[in-house]
Amino acid sequence: MGCHAQSAECGYSPSSSFMLFFSRLALVFLLSLTLGLPDIGAIVAGSYSLVNTSPVPVSYPRDSFIPSVVPSAWPVNSTTLANGWNAVMSWGGDPVNLATGNLYHTERDVSVAGRGLPLVFERAYNSPGPKDGPLGFGWTHSFNHKLNFYGAEGGYVRVGWVDGTGAERFFRLPGSSVPAGSVFQAAPGVYSVLKREADGSWSLTEKNGLRYGFESNAGTTAGQVARLLTIKDHNLNTLTLSYNTGCGNVLPD
Repeated sequence: MGCHAQSAECGYSPSSSFMLFFSRLALVFLLSLTLGLPDIGAIVAGSYSLVNTSPVPVSYPRDSFIPSVVPSAWPVNSTTLANGWNAVMSWGGDPVNLATGNLYHTERDVSVAGRGLPLVFERAYNSPGPKDGPLGFGWTHSFNHKLNFYGAEGGYVRVGWVDGTGAERFFRLPGSSVPAGSVFQAAPGVYSVLKREADGSWSLTEKNGLRYGFESNAGTTAGQVARLLTIKDHNLNTLTLSYNTGCGNVLPD
């Protein structure tokens, strides 16, 4: 007679399965005590502390691309700083960065498709954001790209690109000046190309072909900033930004 709805007809019962499991587990413990296996045997004998009193140190070495003036109060890596999204970070909850403890949040307010580049406006928030951004403390938006210039240090001219999430990626050029046409070295894990154009303006091209144009700047004076002027795709469809005399900016038709 084959097996039907009642498992007992096949000689099986849930209780016998559990008994078999626990009997095998007990055998493993007994063998560990007899053979002197350190972990399991120590736990059973009561000599193994379940509380880690000696945490394993985790090192986040400061990358040589990061200028010394950039704060390092939190663990940094070679690709981004605390603000902004980073693919190698772990997130959970709202989400919260599990390495730094900061709350990171984004909202998309406007998305208009077009024949060329879509018009997308997103807000991004980081709880430890130290600066009063265009939308308040800790807030930035998808058009708030800029170049931060850190001057010459350690034999390199150093520049940081802050994207629309607030993340900053670093580039450097050997020497103390930035001739027109210079292409900067990108930090490890950064696949964008930063270049000073012939007219003194700056361009940053991402791996997907998206190109950002920034204001003209010599690039050697620490503390200067170049604002975003244009966004172009690989077909040269362009979004152009203009700025008023206040702190806001306007995207023209």
